[in-house]
Amino acid sequence: MLAVSLCLELGATIELKYGNERLERDCRSARALKRRFGALAPTLARRLTSLYSSANLAELAGVPGRFERLSADRRGQFSMRLDRNVRLVFEVATEPVPMRENEIDLARVTAVRILEVLDYHGD
Repeated sequence: MLAVSLCLELGATIELKYGNERLERDCRSARALKRRFGALAPTLARRLTSLYSSANLAELAGVPGRFERLSADRRGQFSMRLDRNVRLVFEVATEPVPMRENEIDLARVTAVRILEVLDYHGD
């Protein structure tokens, strides 16, 4: 909690928004997080903390969770691993979306929308 408090004081946090009310409610309560996501809850909580504790998306390059840009039908979305197959999927919520050379400028992204937690590989 100290890290979160310090980030709040410094104003250096990514704003977290959610794709729907249920996901937001479940991600904001440790009890609901555990009930909905079971064994993945601690890892999901760490990934959400990593997002929230960063000043922008570019800072996620060195944190655990294998932050990556998605492609094909998920172009414009990003993910972080929760386990071998399951991902936390999110998109840029900064308006307008900051661009540089036809790519999202991660250093200027200060808000994301959490879309879902899923195994999008279908394994």
